[in-house]
This record gives sequence, C-alpha cells and structure tokens, in this order.
Amino acid sequence: MIKLENTPKALGITIKGDYDDLNELYDAVYQPADLYFTFIFSVLKEKYPSNSDMYDDLIGDYDYAHNCILGLCYDIRHAYQGDRDIEYIGEDKNKYYKVDVLYPWMIYYLLFFQRISQYNFDEDDFAALNYPYNNLEHQKNLSVLKHFSIQIWECLIKLLGKEKASRLYQLSTKKDDHILMEFSYVEAFCQYYCDANKKGKLIHKNMLLAFINECFHAKNDDYDEALNKIASRTQEPFLSIKQFGKDYNKLSKKVGTVYKEDFEKMIKNYGKVNWDSLKF
Repeated sequence: MIKLENTPKALGITIKGDYDDLNELYDAVYQPADLYFTFIFSVLKEKYPSNSDMYDDLIGDYDYAHNCILGLCYDIRHAYQGDRDIEYIGEDKNKYYKVDVLYPWMIYYLLFFQRISQYNFDEDDFAALNYPYNNLEHQKNLSVLKHFSIQIWECLIKLLGKEKASRLYQLSTKKDDHILMEFSYVEAFCQYYCDANKKGKLIHKNMLLAFINECFHAKNDDYDEALNKIASRTQEPFLSIKQFGKDYNKLSKKVGTVYKEDFEKMIKNYGKVNWDSLKF
C-alpha cells in the first residue's frame, strides 16, 4: 500500500511503497494524464485555427503542463527502480522504495488529480482520435489517485491543522484549469520556498498556506494571517503570482524570448538553494 508522510523539515512529502505499489501508482498517474491531455489537445484543434497564435500558445502551455505531470511519473519510476531511497519495514524487512517531492509540486499534482476526476469521459470522446480508451481501466486509475490525493490532504492536515486544511479543500473543489497554467510560478516558488527552509518550519508552513491560496486565486483570512506571520519574521516580500508575473514580464521585455537559462537565472533571485544537498 502506498504511504505518504511529511518529510522531517516539512519541505515536502515522502511517497513510499513496494515495487508493485509504485508501479501501480505510475500507471495511475501516467495513463489518466495521457488521456486528459489527448482530449484537451483535440478540443483545442476543433476550437482554434491550427495556425493561430492562440492555438500555438495554448498547445504550448498544455504541453508543458503535461510534462510537469510526467515529472511525477519520472520520480515514481526511478523510486521503484531503486534510484532514490530504500527503507526496510517490519520484522520481515519488507523493501519499500521512497522518493521525496517538494510540497509546491505536490499541490500542483493534487489539483490536477482532482481536476481530472471531474471529467466524465466516454469512448465516443476518443473514437475519432483512435485512442484506446477503456472506462474500467480509467476508473481503476482514478480510484488509486483518489486514495493518493486523500493521503496528501492528510499530510496537509498534520502540517496546517484540520480547520485550515478543510477550508483549502473546499476551495480545491472548484472546476478551474488555472492551476495547470501556473507551472512557471510553481517552479519559481520552489526556489523561494526551499530558501525559507533556513528560517524554520513556521515560516515555510505559512508560505505554503499562502501559496495554496494563491493557486486558487483566493484571498481570505487564512491568506492574510499567513502573510502577516511571514512579514513579522522576515524582511522579504512574499512571492505572489502577481509579483512573479511582474518579474517575468520585466525579464521578457529585456531579453525578448525567455529561454530556460534566462528563467533559471531569474528565479535564483528568489533564494539560494543547493539542490544536491537539500534536506527535506
């Protein structure tokens, strides 16, 4: 059985399970993601002219979002291949494979899982695409993702408290794809969030709470309280989506097309992180 738990410094969540557990989880992430984005791409092709700027922009964004989800598949696969960490559990010393995933990305994955579970696909949606859709297999994958998602919420309850986590859950049930398009913000926030590790759990716990509200575009009492606690303990401003957007636009005006090396240089302004030695 897949088990999730907060990492010691609460920077992320540890995913662990035996070989079969993680192999099943890999399929449960990969197959629905492939199905979802295949469907979305077909909708975009029908809605927009293939030579339009809108079509190119949306296809590019959704393609990048798909690659972000595949990033979780990559981590899971390398975990059950033994390339991450291994733990021996119980008297029988059962082998469990482990991988740590940063909280901002886990939130991104969680909201994607909840988004895809709201779609009611049927075979007719994929008949013209020559896509081998199997509803029974899809429902099986969704049940695995549901159990996985519930465990993420349980980790959030332990970290943030039941009341705050419950309010976040209510926000997460809204049908909206905007989180999928915030992948650049999520990546930048990871730099900012991990740098806050130096300031202790209280700081980055409130940063995470504010971040999740940012992902929902929700500004409420929990959000304001988190910002106040951050401001009282650090001189650095909180990295909001709005502030990130301003920084990105400024970079875009300066360099024109923003390439990977430009983006990576920009987000280093949000904090210094030694990824090779980072302790979760």
